[in-house]
Amino acid sequence: MNPVNETSNRADTVGAESAPATAISARGRRWILLILILGTAMSSVDRQILPLLLEQIKQSFQLSDTQLGILTGPSFFLLYAFCALPLAVVSDRISRRLVIVWCLAAFSMMTALSGLAPAFLLLVILRMGIAIGEAG
Repeated sequence: MNPVNETSNRADTVGAESAPATAISARGRRWILLILILGTAMSSVDRQILPLLLEQIKQSFQLSDTQLGILTGPSFFLLYAFCALPLAVVSDRISRRLVIVWCLAAFSMMTALSGLAPAFLLLVILRMGIAIGEAG
């Protein structure tokens, strides 16, 4: 058999596998873009607001400087760094849409709950949840 034909057949097969299952209307694409922009904006606000409120959080929870450091540093960035690559792999292998939806939902829920956290440990755990949501 001619190698050129085999290559072109394989290319046709690969192209067919990567074609989207459903077409999204222009209006639907705009809504998706708006949701992603709002999610990115909220993520940016979340990263900027904690340093602004550190002194109030310190007084409210009666925290030491070490605890503040844990809250703003390792509790967030370690989980963010460790979850980014696995979530990217899941996104490539399973469904980007599902990963985006679940991560956006987790980020939103953890952010809302962190505003209601009654104790330092719960606030740290919720910050870890925010990191997982943002990693996706």
